[in-house]
Amino acid sequence: MKIPIVSELISEGKNIDILFWVGCAGNFDARAQKVTRAFCNILNEINYSYAILGEDEKCTGDPARRAGNEFLFQMLALQNIETLNQYGIKKIVCTCPHCFNTIKNEYPQLGGNYEVIHYSEFLDNLIK
Repeated sequence: MKIPIVSELISEGKNIDILFWVGCAGNFDARAQKVTRAFCNILNEINYSYAILGEDEKCTGDPARRAGNEFLFQMLALQNIETLNQYGIKKIVCTCPHCFNTIKNEYPQLGGNYEVIHYSEFLDNLIK
């Protein structure tokens, strides 16, 4: 399965419409991996311009913040924000509700301002 990586597309001078934030569950949990593959299959099938961060994607820091480790949350968040800004990312689609909430509602406090959409809403808009 061919899934575009942001760094590769940027180095080729290409732009993307959305960044697909895979998240920890989408990477490591067998059931969530099925959702990740299915979503990528849909995007590939309709030739939508998207990419993932690949190895540049770190945990959003949500579990650390929920566990009370604010320092680790901010460290991870700032690393992700730096990466997203470096690639000029404006629009992010998440399948994970935790990643969605963290990037949409908590990253702006640290300077990470993006349009963040849950994949169910994204697909609904495509269908409409």
